[in-house]
Amino acid sequence: MSRDGRYSEAQPVIANATELLDGRAVVPVAGTAVPLSEVSIGCQRVDIQAMKNNSGTIVIGGPTVVAEEANRTGIALEAGEGYALSIADLQDVFIDATTDGEGVTFIYQE
Repeated sequence: MSRDGRYSEAQPVIANATELLDGRAVVPVAGTAVPLSEVSIGCQRVDIQAMKNNSGTIVIGGPTVVAEEANRTGIALEAGEGYALSIADLQDVFIDATTDGEGVTFIYQE
C-alpha cells in the first residue's frame, strides 16, 4: 500500500479487530453519492475495492463526492483498484460512479 492509502493488489489486513465483516455498495444512477451503509455501523478501518467488472470510474469521498471528471472530488478508483481508510462509521463514506449500476466491495473491522 502506498502512503496515500491506495493499492492495486489485495493487501493483508493486520489489526486487533474483534471481527472482520464485508459488504458492497452500488450507485444505481451515476452522479448520485451513495453511502457504504444506509445505517450507522461503527468501524475502525474500511478497505474498499472498485468491482473488477466496472467499466467506469468509482470515486470515494464524503456526502458531496462527485465522479464526473470535470467536477471530480474525492479519490478515483478504476476497476480492481482499492483504497483503505481509517474511519469511525461506514455511513460517513460515500461513493459515486461515472456509470450507472457500478460499485465497490469492501471489508471493515468493527
